[in-house]
Amino acid sequence: MADKLVNMSESEVAADRVALVNWDKLRAGLCADSPSAPTTAGRLADLIIAAIQASCLAPGSRLRETELAAALGASRTPLREALHSLKQQGILEHDTETGLRVRVLSWRDITALYELRATLEGMSAQLAARNASLAERDLIAQLNSKEQALMRAAAPPSELARLNNAFHQAILNAARNAFLQDCLHQQNQILILLGPTAYSLPQRLQEISDEHQAICTAIFNRDETGAAQAMRAHLHKALAARLALLSEQMSATGD
Repeated sequence: MADKLVNMSESEVAADRVALVNWDKLRAGLCADSPSAPTTAGRLADLIIAAIQASCLAPGSRLRETELAAALGASRTPLREALHSLKQQGILEHDTETGLRVRVLSWRDITALYELRATLEGMSAQLAARNASLAERDLIAQLNSKEQALMRAAAPPSELARLNNAFHQAILNAARNAFLQDCLHQQNQILILLGPTAYSLPQRLQEISDEHQAICTAIFNRDETGAAQAMRAHLHKALAARLALLSEQMSATGD
C-alpha cells in the first residue's frame, strides 16, 4: 500500500480543479454560516479552506497563483498572503514537480497527527474535569445527549460531525487554557485534508456514542484521570477508524 494517499496520476487530474470549483457558491455559504474574516487575505484563505472541506479541491490539487486569482477575482498581493498563511498552517505544501498544492498526508502523517491530538485532547478533558463550571458541564452533557438522539434518528454524517466538533470544542473551552486552544486549533485545521468523516462508518457510531458518554461522565464527576484516559482511548480508536476508512477508499479507487 502506498504511503501517500494521492498518487501522481491523481495529482495530475487534480491539477485542473481550480477552474471547476463553484467559488460563488462557496463564498455565499461562508457569508451565511459565519462573519467574514477581517482582512481580504483572511477571506481568501477561508474560501480555499471551504473548497477543500467540500472536496472541491482534493489533496494534490495544484494551485497556480495566476489561475486562482482569476477564478477568485482577487488581486495577487492578498492572495499571496492567503496562500502563505495556509502553507504555514500545513494545509498547503510546495511540491518540487507540481509547485504549490493542497497538502498530501501520508499514513505516517495521519498517525502522528492523531497521536498528538490524543495527547492534547486528553489534557483538554483532564483540565475540563478540573475547571468546568456547572453550566459548562451541563452544556457538554446536552451536546452528548443531542448527538445520541441524532444517531438514533440516522442523521447525516455531516450533521453528526458538526455536533462532534461542538462537543470537543465545549470541552476545550471548559479547560480554560488559551495555549492549548491554539495548539488544537492548528491541528484541527489540518484535519480538513482527511476527507469524509468517520461518521460515515455505520459500525463506528455506537462506539463513538459510548466513548463520548465515558468522557462526559468523567468530566461531570470531576474525574481528571478518567477523563484524560477516556479521551485518549477515543482518539486512538478514531485513528483506527480513520485508517480503515482511507483503506476502503483506496481499495475502491484501485490504489
